[in-house]
Amino acid sequence: MTNDAIGRPTKLTPEVQNAIVRVILAGMPRSVAAAYVNVQPRTLQIWLSRGKEENSEPCYRELREAVLQAEASAVVRNVAHIQQAAAGDWRAAAWWLERRSAHFFRERIPLAEFERRIHKIEEHDRLKELSNKVETGEQRSLPDTTRM
Repeated sequence: MTNDAIGRPTKLTPEVQNAIVRVILAGMPRSVAAAYVNVQPRTLQIWLSRGKEENSEPCYRELREAVLQAEASAVVRNVAHIQQAAAGDWRAAAWWLERRSAHFFRERIPLAEFERRIHKIEEHDRLKELSNKVETGEQRSLPDTTRM
């Protein structure tokens, strides 16, 4: 491949590109692909941005095209699996509809139930905080809530 503008050789080799594409084709996000080839996610993002430029080096254009194709292929493959499963199991169909057409099919919960769930989470967080204080000696014991 070529050198970057500052003269340092790029880490983007044909082997690195192939590895990135394989990982993305398997369904992984770009950040995982970057980690797999031992580059920062920002570096991969820069390479892909360079691939958009008309006068960019071929290695960046090829990478961008290959990544976009791999992402699309992974989506098509996995939707086909879900559709196949949906033929025999309504839950697979429901799962797909909830994600594909969420504005029509997502789970809707009443406001009171939502508030109850939030309260439960907040209560859990308070108990965890108190427990941590007891463990670190910051507080001697948990308060007796039976008298409240």
